[in-house]
Amino acid sequence: KRYAADYEMKNGNRIQPFKAPPTNRQVAVIGGGVEGLSAAFFLARLGHAPMLYEATAQLGGLLRSAIDSNRLPAEVLDWDIDGVLDMGVVAKTEMVLGKDVTVESLLQNGNQAVLLTLGGWDSRLARGGLHKVEEPIPGVYLMLDYVKNAAQKDSTVKIRGDVVIYGGTSSAVIAAVQTAREGKS
Repeated sequence: KRYAADYEMKNGNRIQPFKAPPTNRQVAVIGGGVEGLSAAFFLARLGHAPMLYEATAQLGGLLRSAIDSNRLPAEVLDWDIDGVLDMGVVAKTEMVLGKDVTVESLLQNGNQAVLLTLGGWDSRLARGGLHKVEEPIPGVYLMLDYVKNAAQKDSTVKIRGDVVIYGGTSSAVIAAVQTAREGKS
């Protein structure tokens, strides 16, 4: 990917792939990191109209904040992101899920689907909220927050009703055991 971006930049010519005719389907993509940018790009290639919402001031996520500029200079990353936007992706920055927009409001505003590419705990590092428990969708927490709060007997993470644990790491097993201890299913 870096080689392709370098090649395009050197020649001053962006090479865009085939794009399907418009489907008149609008899709909201939450998160402007690697996953969100990739998903929005391919949605646009399929002819859909993706709108990308990013919580920070710039797109790129951990590509921008965690990769050394010697390995991925900002101008190369910006060139590549501009290519995604040139495919017809519209991006709105400083839009936080649960604060500025909700899944419900996005669906009510004409989106046929909402794709969540929120990142993990490391995405909070880029936003400066590493030690803050977030609940972007009511009742949805990072597993890390749940396990940590349960271990510290903290009640910040409020479990209501049935619980779904998504993930297959050892943290998932710990979360499942903790949930069973609390009498949740």
